[in-house]
Amino acid sequence: MRINRRVWLRAMFAAIALGGFTRRLAAQDAVGEVVRIQGHVAKTRGSGETALAAGDKVAVGDSIVTGEDGKVDLRFTDGSLLTVGPSSRVEVARFAPKAGGGSGEALLSLLSGIIKLIVDDGTRWGRFAVQTETAVAAVRGTEWLVEAAKDTSAVLVLSGTVEVASRSPGPVFKLGPGQGTDIKAGAAPTPPKIWGAARRQKALARVTW
Repeated sequence: MRINRRVWLRAMFAAIALGGFTRRLAAQDAVGEVVRIQGHVAKTRGSGETALAAGDKVAVGDSIVTGEDGKVDLRFTDGSLLTVGPSSRVEVARFAPKAGGGSGEALLSLLSGIIKLIVDDGTRWGRFAVQTETAVAAVRGTEWLVEAAKDTSAVLVLSGTVEVASRSPGPVFKLGPGQGTDIKAGAAPTPPKIWGAARRQKALARVTW
């Protein structure tokens, strides 16, 4: 039976709310590696903070924090690429791909700033999501970016498709290439639309080398 993608996405929101993604890999199990870095970039776990350098490993439960001059590329073990832009904070909350099975799960929690994702080999993923304070966006395989600020988020799709919903009850929107949406706290995502050149370029400049 074909599963309704909206039902699936809402089930994921419920899982997040109920702690369904809290099962963590052991701290020593690396899920990614720093492949490019500039400026101040660190990883935090609990109250500890460690400066990052090229070749350093990142595990589930680590948060990546960048300064105003910071930017970093993180290559995950499945080949997916995460770019974290300046003045950002994102946690690797869950990362468990499943080769060929399509039932892997990944969750990044973007607290502030901007990230760009290139998700590799969508057949490995049943759920690959980014959550912010106001929204959850999910894909199988695509290239996209997510911005987060106080009480608002934005999603822009560069290739493929992304499904976006508010953390509050409401509709799920599917975005195609070039389309973006804004999600304010307590409100539904704005209808998908093509971003203007100025806004698109400004966002991309923060996650492009």
